[in-house]
Amino acid sequence: MKLLKRSVCIIMAVVMCLLLASCFAEGREEWKGSSGTAVSTSAVDQASSSAQKPAVDEAKIKTVTTPCYNLSYSHYSSNDDAFYNDDKPVSTFKTGDYTFLYIEGEEEILYTTIENYTSMLSGDLMEDFTSETVNEGEKSTYRLTYNGDKEIEGVEKGVVCEVTFDAASETIYGKGSLNGAFKDGDIYKSTVVEHVSIKTEHVAGKDNTFENSFSGYGFNSFVYQGGVYFPFSVVDFKFQQSSGRYFAYAQYYNMMFEYSEEEQKDVGFTLTGVEDFTESVTIKNVVEKSYEKKYLVASDTFSSKVAPEYMVEYTKNLFIFAMDYYYGLASTLGYKSMKDYFENTTYYDDFTSTDPKKRASAYGKALSLLNDMHTGMTLNAVFDESTGLLGARYAQTFTDFHLFLSRTMKEQREAEIKKSGVEVGDGSEKVVRYSSDGKTAYFSFDEFMGTKYDSNNVTFEKDTVKFFIRNLNEIRNHGRAEGAEKGTVENVVIDESLNGGGYVYVMLKLLALISKDNKSIIYIKDEATGRITKYNTRIDSNEDGVFDENDCFGQYFKFFILTSPISFSCGNAFPYYAKKMGIATVIGAKTGGGECIVGKLVFPLGQYIQMSSMMHVGWYDEEKGVFEGVEEGASPAKGYSGNYYNVDNVAESISKISV
Repeated sequence: MKLLKRSVCIIMAVVMCLLLASCFAEGREEWKGSSGTAVSTSAVDQASSSAQKPAVDEAKIKTVTTPCYNLSYSHYSSNDDAFYNDDKPVSTFKTGDYTFLYIEGEEEILYTTIENYTSMLSGDLMEDFTSETVNEGEKSTYRLTYNGDKEIEGVEKGVVCEVTFDAASETIYGKGSLNGAFKDGDIYKSTVVEHVSIKTEHVAGKDNTFENSFSGYGFNSFVYQGGVYFPFSVVDFKFQQSSGRYFAYAQYYNMMFEYSEEEQKDVGFTLTGVEDFTESVTIKNVVEKSYEKKYLVASDTFSSKVAPEYMVEYTKNLFIFAMDYYYGLASTLGYKSMKDYFENTTYYDDFTSTDPKKRASAYGKALSLLNDMHTGMTLNAVFDESTGLLGARYAQTFTDFHLFLSRTMKEQREAEIKKSGVEVGDGSEKVVRYSSDGKTAYFSFDEFMGTKYDSNNVTFEKDTVKFFIRNLNEIRNHGRAEGAEKGTVENVVIDESLNGGGYVYVMLKLLALISKDNKSIIYIKDEATGRITKYNTRIDSNEDGVFDENDCFGQYFKFFILTSPISFSCGNAFPYYAKKMGIATVIGAKTGGGECIVGKLVFPLGQYIQMSSMMHVGWYDEEKGVFEGVEEGASPAKGYSGNYYNVDNVAESISKISV
C-alpha cells in the first residue's frame, strides 16, 4: 500500500515492466581522515585504505558535462509555459548543463557533488521552499527549508530536511524528508484526495533522524579538485522516494532526462541535430539506442546487447545497498543484514552471471524467498535480463498459492452472482445483493482505487469511495418507509476476500465512512527514523463542505467485513483498523498480510525495485508506547467456513454473532 496520492499498493511477487532510468557516479582528489587532517598526498589512491572500498586511480578520473531535460513538466498544468507538447523541441525543457565525473572504462557510472545533484531538483520545489548545500571537509550537507504560511500535510515551518553525506566515514545521516516539497506534476485531478480531511500528529520518534552507511558495498567516494564526490545512485536513492523524481542517462548521446511519472518515459519529443533520430522520440528510445550503439555484439548468426561486467557488478552492489536501507521488512522477518541474507542464498553468485537470463532468475528467486508480495525487481530488458524472470519457478509456493486460491474463489463468486440474477461481468461483484429476509445487504470490492479526471471531467479509473457511497445510500433506502430514518437492512456485509490493496487515502476515507462519528485513525511508523505519525481522517461524502455525522453510515447499520488469505495490503489493513476502532466485525479467515507502504527505487542501468518500504502501517498504543504491525495478517473475530458468496449463508452466520 502507498500513502502518497501518486502511489498504489499492488500485489506482486515479481514486477514485469521495464523502467529505463540512468547510470551515475563521480570522483576525488585528497583523502582526509575523520579529524579533517590530510592522510595522504595521493588522496584518490588512499581510498583503498578501507579494505572494502576499491581504490581509485586519479589518472583515470574523467569529466563529462551533460545537458539535462526535465520532462516531469509534461504533466504540469497545461496553462504552464513548461507544459510539454509535441510543438516544443526538447531544448525547451533544458534545465542546465551538469558536470559529473566517471572512471575511465566505467562511463555509465557517474559521480556527483551534492550541490550538483540537488541543483537538478531545485526547479521542481514548490513555492516557499528554499535549499542550500554547505561543504565542510569531506562532508556535504543539504538543507531544505519551508518559509511559507500555507498548511502542508506533514510539513512544519523551518528546516524540514537536512542530509549530510560524509565521504570520510562513508555515511549518510540527517533528519526529515522531502515529502510535500515538490510540485505534483499531474494535470489530472484525483478523487483519492478530494472530500477528505486528514490531520497528522507525530506521537513518537520526534527527532526523525536517520543514518545509513555505504561502506562495504564496493562504492567509491572521494574529494577531487576541491569537490566531494559520491556515486550518483547512492545520492539518488536517498532523495528518490520523497522527491518523486527519477533520472535517465543516455551515455552515447550525452543526454540526461528527469521524469516524475512512469508514462513520461514514452512522451514524444523532437531531437534536432542527432542523426539517429529524425522523428519524434521518447526517453525510452534514446536510452535503448544509446545502449545499442555501445554494447551491441553482432555476428553472422546472432546479435545481442551485452552488459559490461562493471555494470553487472554495480547493479548487484546497488541492489544489496537498497535492500539493506530501504527494505522495510528486514527486522519484521528477523534479518539484521539483508547483505548477509542474500550472500547466504544459493542465488547470490548468479547476480553477476554473464548469462542475463540466469542473472534475472537469480534476483527473482532470491527475492521470492522473502514471501513478500509487495517486493519484486524489474531488470534491464535491453540486456535481455527481464526475459529471465518470465516463467521462472521460484523456490517457494506462496505466490502460486495466492493465484490458485484467488482463481478458485473468483469462480465461486461468479457462480453465486449468476444465481442471483445479476449479469456476471466487470464490476458485477459491487452490485448489492440482499438476504431473503431483507435484513442483510452484501457487496464485494477488490481494490482501493480513486478516479482521475481531466478538465472536462472525463474519468479513466474506478472510484471505490463513490461506489461505496452509492451502495450504502441504496442500502439505507431499501424497503424504507416514508419518514423513516432507514429501510429494512440491519447488517451490511462488505466482502473483501479478493482484495489486493490500493491507495491508503482511499482506505482512510472508507474507515470514516463506515464509522458512527465520521472519524478514522491509523498509525504509520517510519522504521528509518522511528517516527510514528497518527492520521486522523474525516470524509465529506455528501460533498456539502462539512465533515459531520451526516457523511457516515455506522449509526444505521452493523458492519461485517469478510476476509480471506487473499485480503492483502490495504485489504489486510482495512479489516484490522475497523476491528481496532470497533466499527465493524471481521469474519472469514485470517488476512494475507502486507503492512508496508510500497516504495520504489530506480536503478541507473535500467532496473528498479518495488518493495515494502520503511513505512509500516499498524497500531500504536500511546499509553504503553508500543507499535504493533500487521504483516502477519489480521485475525477475524469470528471464523466462517461456509460459502463466502451466498448471501443467505453469510447472513445466517452473522445472526449468531453478538455485536
